[in-house]
Amino acid sequence: MNGAMKRILAIFAKDFKDASRNSQVWFPAIMPIGFAFLYSSLESGSTSMLPFVLILTLGMAGATSQALMIAEEKEKQTLRMLMLSPAKMYEVLIGKAVLLFLLVLVINFIVMAIYGTEMSDFGLFTLLSVPLVITFLLLGTFIGLLARTVAETSVWAVLIILAICMLPLMVPAFDNALLMSVSDLLMTSRFIDIINGIQSGEGSSTLGMDWLVIGIWMVVSVIAVYIAYKRNAMDK
Repeated sequence: MNGAMKRILAIFAKDFKDASRNSQVWFPAIMPIGFAFLYSSLESGSTSMLPFVLILTLGMAGATSQALMIAEEKEKQTLRMLMLSPAKMYEVLIGKAVLLFLLVLVINFIVMAIYGTEMSDFGLFTLLSVPLVITFLLLGTFIGLLARTVAETSVWAVLIILAICMLPLMVPAFDNALLMSVSDLLMTSRFIDIINGIQSGEGSSTLGMDWLVIGIWMVVSVIAVYIAYKRNAMDK
């Protein structure tokens, strides 16, 4: 095992130990399971809330929990110690994302099981969600790096993540052209389009524009995290 992998695993092990005692991390993570039970029991007809609940898992278990973990490390000054350690930036970021990456995939698996998703779709939906999981984790990291305290992080994370997750669901009710245009630019709207397209038999290969929007979100998130990380590393 090379040095980079050892450092990533060490950071992962530390985060697992810290997160196991932190209800602020686990509470947002398990909320989507409750929503899955609620919506699946209330639904009737062909319209399914499954894509929305999957999105909510990415936003709450991914971005919000990640933002809170990063902010807590900032308050304890342990994040700065990592930044000044021999670990490279990508090692720190990967090490701090692995736990929630795995957790999000597990929760989405549970959500799909609650909805009675076809076995053939389990692997496909999980694979399709990976780019969004990564982007939400990056977004959570960015929020955690910018916020000054855990309390401030929780407010900003909830406001930003819920806006990104909820807007695609709310827009049809308002029938507003501007809101619809904004919603079309969101990666969450595009992911919902992809899932709905697959469920209706379109296939993911015909949804090129949706993948392009998601790709742009991922690239922008990487750049934003890089800038925020460097800024925190240089702060005294």
